[in-house]
Amino acid sequence: MKDHIFRAYDIRGIVGDELLIDQVYHLGTAIALHLEERCPQIQTVAVGIDGRLHSPLIKVELVRAFRMSGLNVIFIGMCTTPIAYFSEYWLSVDAAVMITASHNPKEYNGIKISLNKKPLLAADMQAIKNYYKEKKYIISDVIGSYTEYGLVADYVDYLVRLFPHLKGSQYPLAFDCGNASSGLVMELLAEKMEWKHATLLYTEVDGTYPHHTADPTALENMQDLLRCITEKNILFGIGFDGDADRMGVITQDGQLVSGDILLSGWVRTIKESSQAAAVVYDVKCSDGLSEVIVAEGLTPVISPSGHSFIKEYMRAYDALLGGELSCHFFFHDRYFGFDDGIYAALRLLELITTYTTSLDTVVSLFPPRKSSPELRIACSYVTTLVVDGVKQYFENKKNHRITEIDGIRIDTGRGWGLIRGSNTQPVICLRFEAYSLDDLTEIKEEFIKALEPYFPERFLQEQVTW
Repeated sequence: MKDHIFRAYDIRGIVGDELLIDQVYHLGTAIALHLEERCPQIQTVAVGIDGRLHSPLIKVELVRAFRMSGLNVIFIGMCTTPIAYFSEYWLSVDAAVMITASHNPKEYNGIKISLNKKPLLAADMQAIKNYYKEKKYIISDVIGSYTEYGLVADYVDYLVRLFPHLKGSQYPLAFDCGNASSGLVMELLAEKMEWKHATLLYTEVDGTYPHHTADPTALENMQDLLRCITEKNILFGIGFDGDADRMGVITQDGQLVSGDILLSGWVRTIKESSQAAAVVYDVKCSDGLSEVIVAEGLTPVISPSGHSFIKEYMRAYDALLGGELSCHFFFHDRYFGFDDGIYAALRLLELITTYTTSLDTVVSLFPPRKSSPELRIACSYVTTLVVDGVKQYFENKKNHRITEIDGIRIDTGRGWGLIRGSNTQPVICLRFEAYSLDDLTEIKEEFIKALEPYFPERFLQEQVTW
């Protein structure tokens, strides 16, 4: 196993190169040791898989490792990551382990872990890595039990009970499941919700992802959905990522709606629950979101990017709502607080139909800014070295404020630029925002200069554009 697969909040890599199936058993014993050290009373773990071709093979080795370590296993079947989280509330389990690589291409796989309803963090992943490399494990006197309990139907029934007002909705809907495990859920949900005007694309689970990668924040992956909503004259469509902890929205004119704008729409609904509630969002989000939150009498809280960090900040600030630019959404208002793309889709439908607004209205009410998309650049350097180098460049500039919540964010007074290392891939992430196009261009050019020691200038000009 390569060291870099132990990431900030999960384990993830290319199968056969970085993540070796014949080593998963030893990885599983390291995970079990860490879980038992963190929670000595642990007894039972729920294990779920996504639709990737190698997920069943990884499951066999992981389950064997857990059982030999004395842990009982409930296999909850092929499902989404939110269903794995849901298992901790629905079943008598102490932890949930999901075999998935989320939105990554088909050659990837990985493991997400939750213990006592909280995700493991970077320090946990490093501890697991060290146990794996040192070949430390538990010697158990007993072999844990193994049972199977498919959880998709229970989860869908729960959602139907949460949204009785959406049952029989006549609103025209279109969803792209991307041949991922969300297809199992959405077929059953649409049937039980009696959505006669819903169109479901690519619900058949196929780990080769024959139509497109299941990542709804990339425009090229939403083209089939765009053609569908255009042909059927549907105002917008919703796509899910590979493990359905995210959902993305595309409008009929081909625009992806960013996570910060979608979050602003829900901000206006949770104030009914608590006037003093906090809303947590990641460092990549627009300053316009903070304006909306403050205008509604709520408290804005900026977090590092990553679902584990958002959840941690939401607990610390007792927040009812959280989200990321990348369209992870977290509702502790009428839900459990974990990121769930299908639940978020239901909240969006509720927003549009119950609150008698429209997606166009949500977008138009967002404070105007000139923003870049999130730019991701493959990086052969250690990303922290690049981020530190950019920081040193801007430390010599006047009238620049540096914030180090996650990577570095440079505020000029007329806008800001952000650079950070990705938590899931060997890339650096950039985003820029300003009040005018001229200011946005100036910030972009300053970042290109700061990055020139690490990349050819021509390459930067080609990559840092939109």
